[in-house]
Formats: sequence, structure tokens, C-alpha cells
Amino acid sequence: MATYHASVKVVARSAGRSVTAAAAYRAGECIEDRRTGLVFDYTRKGGVVLTEILAPAGAPAWVQDRAELWNRVEEGEKRKDSQLAREIEIALPRELSPDQRAELVRGFVSERFVSAGMVADIALHEGRASDGEVQPHAHVLLTMRRIEGDGFGPKERAWNPEFKNTKGERGFVVDTSPLVGVREAWADHVNRELERIGSTERVDHRSLEARRADALAQAQDPARPVEERQAAAIRAVVLDREPDIKQGPTAAAMERKGKTTERGDELRAVRARNRQRTELREEYELLCETLGITPETPASPNAFPVATYADPVRKAAHAALKEQREQENRRHAMAERLKQQSVEKGREWRQAKADTTAPPPAKKETRATGGKGKSKSSKGGSKQPTGIPGVPQSDGESARRRRAMLARLKRQVADKKLDFGREH
Repeated sequence: MATYHASVKVVARSAGRSVTAAAAYRAGECIEDRRTGLVFDYTRKGGVVLTEILAPAGAPAWVQDRAELWNRVEEGEKRKDSQLAREIEIALPRELSPDQRAELVRGFVSERFVSAGMVADIALHEGRASDGEVQPHAHVLLTMRRIEGDGFGPKERAWNPEFKNTKGERGFVVDTSPLVGVREAWADHVNRELERIGSTERVDHRSLEARRADALAQAQDPARPVEERQAAAIRAVVLDREPDIKQGPTAAAMERKGKTTERGDELRAVRARNRQRTELREEYELLCETLGITPETPASPNAFPVATYADPVRKAAHAALKEQREQENRRHAMAERLKQQSVEKGREWRQAKADTTAPPPAKKETRATGGKGKSKSSKGGSKQPTGIPGVPQSDGESARRRRAMLARLKRQVADKKLDFGREH
């Protein structure tokens, strides 16, 4: 099934990013940044299928050199928070062959961006999706300045959406139509290509809420044929779900290593709620079929409102999830402490055991003061201190005390191991 994804981002120094590093990573090449002296080597990166640079007519030859192109972009920006490039990330249909995907991206980029005067650096990747199948997608880096003569001219503000920077608050995009236009244009290109190869799959750039509202309107339109209205009602039911949240590269990498993250927990919660919706819908349809009644289609797109971050139910669920994670962290920390204590007790036990099995020290002979050239042992044998001043202790009593201490240590270690097992 063809999936839709198209996002527009900005490569900016204010986020700690470098366009030479971004270009090297996406193309799987080694590029040295002349401004900083850093070398970005991604030649061992896999999954890069095709790289290509598209430039307007009359552009100088150096724009086809990836390292030279993006080094000139870096050198042309002097501010520490400069915007260096714009990136378009798009998902490619699995129904197309690799050559058809490359032609699709070339046509879209040439028509939408290169014709306006931008230089486009294209990189086609093939990763692995969560279902184990191939996940073809493309990264397109776009320059933000026009080519003038043998270099770059001033920044072209007409390529940017209208932006407003409010005092004391974060800025926001006033007019989102340029960004929506890019997403809509990509959907049109994909659908035309799918139709050309005879595929019945189609993509839609609109949100789930907008698509469901449109499907409900078609299902309730009496002027449409019955079959078309029924198909629209089915689409409305299928679209009644929450959208997946974006994890981000850091959380996704941690999840692949088996580490749970907050974003991963939220995504799993969303998918669990969607599965619950599907199960409830199937039970409702089965009940209607059993009773011989027709399932009703919600008359309003807000009949099943999607939870947002402002929803108190979602806030409570998020707080409960956070508290549960903190409790698990505390339990793990306590288990680690008990484990460390068990290791230390075991070390003490082994040391005490070694002391009991060690041979007794040799008795020292003392030379008697009254004899002539003869040595005599002290009467009654050697005495070992007991730890109590003025009370001598025999070898038998010392061994007995050591055995008693060893037994106490064994009992303590056994108790700690039992406590550790219960906590774990």
C-alpha cells in the first residue's frame, strides 16, 4: 500500500547543524568543511541508491561538485544562526521500480524547485520499515540563494513562507500555503505516476481529520450513487483513528537497542488505542449483524474526537505513565544496590573463609633468660588476643569464634539474596 510522507525542514546553525555534514551523510560521501576544518566521512553508510545534483540552466560547472557546492554555501553565511539550506524528505511508493522512483523525484524537483532557480542535491535511500519490507525515500537539499554569475547572490525571500517573529515569544509561520503547496504537489505527482503504471493505490496529503470529514460528507450526499456513498462511509470508518506521533532519530535509535523512551511509550499507547477502536468497531458490526440491524455511520466528524496534548484524559494517562516509569527506575536502582551489597558480603565471606583455612602461624621460640645457651618455649603455649583486654585466648577458642563469624556472614548473604530476588 502506497504511503504518504513529505516534510520540509531547514538546516540551520542555530540548531548546531552543518550543511556539509548533512550532504555527506545523505550522499554517503566524505566531505571536508573548509570553514571549520572538520571532515565528515560517511563512505561506509549503506542504503544509498542514487545521488544527483540538479541545477538551473546556465549554472557554473562547480555546482555539480557536492563538496564545492555546500562549502561555498557554508562560506557565504556569516551569522552564527544562519539558515544554510532547506531539506525536503519524501516517501517513495513501493509499487514503483527503482528507475521509476528516480524519474518521479527528478520530475517533481525540476518542476517545483529547480525551475524557480534553486540548486537541488538529491539522494535516494532504501531502508527497512517496521514491517521488514523495503522503505524507499528521498532527501532533497535545496539552496536558499540564487546563482548570480560565478557565485551565490542574496537570499531569495520569495522562496520562504511568510514568517512572523513576535516579541517575547517564538516566531511562527503566518502563511502556510507554500508548505501545503509542496505537499499537495508531491501527492499529485505520486498519484499521476501510480495511475500511469495501472495501480489503483492513491496517496493523500491531507490530515486524517480532513479526509474523514470529506468521506462523511460524501457518504451523506444523496446525489451520489449508493455504492459510492457506501464506499465513502467505509473510508470514514477506517480513517477514524489517531495519527501516529513522530519519534525522532534519537528515540528511534534507543528503541532499536531495546531501551524504552517517552516518545516510544506514547507511540505504543496511540497504537494500542487504535487497536482498541478497531476491536470495538468489529464487535459493534458483529452485534449489528447478529441482531439484523444496519450499523450507523456517525453524522459528524467530531463524533469520535482525537485526543490531543490539551486533553485532560491524555494528560492523566501521560502522568500515570511517567509515574510508572519512575517507580520502575527506583526498583531497578534498589535492585542494583542490593546486588552490590550481596557482592560485597560475598567478598567478605570468601575472605573469612580464606582466613579459617590458612595454616596457623608458627610458634616463636623465646630464649630463656636463666639458661645458658638454651632456648625454652613459654609455658602453656602461645596465647592469642581475644579483643578483650587482659583476657587470653587459646587457638581452639579463636577458631570457634571464626567459625561463628563465618556462619553469621553466610546467613546475612542468604538473607540479602532472598531480599534481592523479591525486589527484582
